[in-house]
Amino acid sequence: MGSLAHLPLEQGYILERLIEIEKEISIIIAVDRNASHTFFPVAKNAHVDGVLSESVVPAGISTDLQKQAQEIAYAIATSLEMVGILAVEFFISKSGKLLVNEIAPRPHNSGHWSQDACNVSQFEQLIRIACGFPCVLYTY
Repeated sequence: MGSLAHLPLEQGYILERLIEIEKEISIIIAVDRNASHTFFPVAKNAHVDGVLSESVVPAGISTDLQKQAQEIAYAIATSLEMVGILAVEFFISKSGKLLVNEIAPRPHNSGHWSQDACNVSQFEQLIRIACGFPCVLYTY
């Protein structure tokens, strides 16, 4: 990175460090009005020109990383007092660390596979929650 001396000091900045990414994953958590929750499986995502082109489930990551993704998604949903659907995208660094990239409080394009592969899709899960019904555990 070049010199930052030319930047005006009266303006705020957010600087990010460049990281080497092993892969990108996402997880979707559904939380109902009774605070019961369930997760859709972790998806491995591939992008072309910044647009999602493929999501693969299962993601091919360790059980430990899956558990960490669930714990982080649950912590975010809980801190937001979330009722509904929340997608959390992560980068997995070359060192194996999970880094939150994006949160989306809605059905997410990385979960569209659930429409054809599960007994309940992310969309149906959201409608159930909005109507006051409990979350349904997914099955393939």
